[in-house]
Amino acid sequence: DEAGRLSGSSRVSTLGNDSGNTVYSYDAKNRLIRTLSGSTTGDFTYDNDDRELTSKEVMKSFTTETTITTCKSWDKFGRCINAQQNISILIKDEKKNRDNVYDHVAEIKYDYVY
Repeated sequence: DEAGRLSGSSRVSTLGNDSGNTVYSYDAKNRLIRTLSGSTTGDFTYDNDDRELTSKEVMKSFTTETTITTCKSWDKFGRCINAQQNISILIKDEKKNRDNVYDHVAEIKYDYVY
């Protein structure tokens, strides 16, 4: 875009349903706040030190899978090194008029090589 940020990308695959376009949105501080790609939406929030605090990804297909990753600690470069991930999977059962929800929680540790 006019600010030199990535504003979009295209992915072409030999599998027809694996191709797609992604649109990127930023806030006034030039931080990535949203990605839109086909059936997937990603939203990002930041703490007062401009470090990524949470990411939320919602993917809708036959099911709706929501993954929220919340960073708990960062390295000296501001990269997340310890996070909690909450995953919720919604499966609609229209025949029985009942939805099934499966929730999972995971602790995530990241290692980076500089």
